[in-house]
Amino acid sequence: MFSKKILSFLILISSFCYTETLADAKRYIDEKQYQKAFDIYQEYCDKNNAPACLSLGILYSDGKGVRQDYKIAADYLERACEGRQAVGCRLLGAIYYEGKNGIKKNAKLGAELYEKACNGKDAVSCLTAGILYHDGKRGVTKNEHKGITLYEKACEGNIPFGCYLIGMVYYEGKNVKQDNEKAISLLKKACDGSNSFACLALGDIYAKGKDVKQNLLTAKEYYGIVCDIGEQEGCDKYRELNEKGY
Repeated sequence: MFSKKILSFLILISSFCYTETLADAKRYIDEKQYQKAFDIYQEYCDKNNAPACLSLGILYSDGKGVRQDYKIAADYLERACEGRQAVGCRLLGAIYYEGKNGIKKNAKLGAELYEKACNGKDAVSCLTAGILYHDGKRGVTKNEHKGITLYEKACEGNIPFGCYLIGMVYYEGKNVKQDNEKAISLLKKACDGSNSFACLALGDIYAKGKDVKQNLLTAKEYYGIVCDIGEQEGCDKYRELNEKGY
C-alpha cells in the first residue's frame, strides 16, 4: 500500500516536471512546429492566460499551423486585449479598421482599440491612432487635439516618425503655440532616429533661415544625412550646396 502511494506521488511529480510552458511554445514557433505550439497556447488560453490568447490570435491571423480565420483571431485578440495585452488591442484594431476577411469594417472601433493599445504603452499604436484622429482618416472623426497628444506619446515611446509629426506641429503652430526651439529639438530627435523626413525638414529650415538663423553648412549636413539614408532629394540638395562652396 505504501509503495503504491509512493508510485502515485512520483507519477504526479513527473507530470509536473514534463508540463510544457509558454517558453516551450515559443521554441516550437521558432522551429516552425506550429501545431505543438498551438496546443500549448490553447491550454494556457483556456486558463485565461492573456499572452497565450494573444499568440493564438496571431496564429489564426497569420494562418500558421491553422487555417487563416480573422473571426477566430479577433475572438482571441479580444481576450488578449481585455487581459491588458496592448499588442492584442493593436492587432484587433487593425482587423476592425481594415475590415479583414469576414470582419465588418468599423473604423471608429479600430481607432478606439489603437488608442487603448497606446494607453497600454504600445508606442506604435500611439502613432497610428494619432494619424487617424489628427487627419480624420477613413471614417474616423477628426480630432486634431487628440491626435497631437497621441503624437507626443509616440515620440515619448521613441517612435521617430511620431517625433517628426509633433515637431512639425510645433514648428507650424497648428493648434498649439508655435515653439521653434521645441520643434527643432523634436525634429533632431526624429532625425537621430534615422527619420529622413525630419532630417530633410531640418535641412530646409536651416537653408531658408525661416524663424531660425540661416546656416547653410548645418543645412548641408542634414541633407547629407538624408542622402546617406537613401533619399535622392537629400543628395540633390547636398550637391547643390556643395557646388556653391558650402
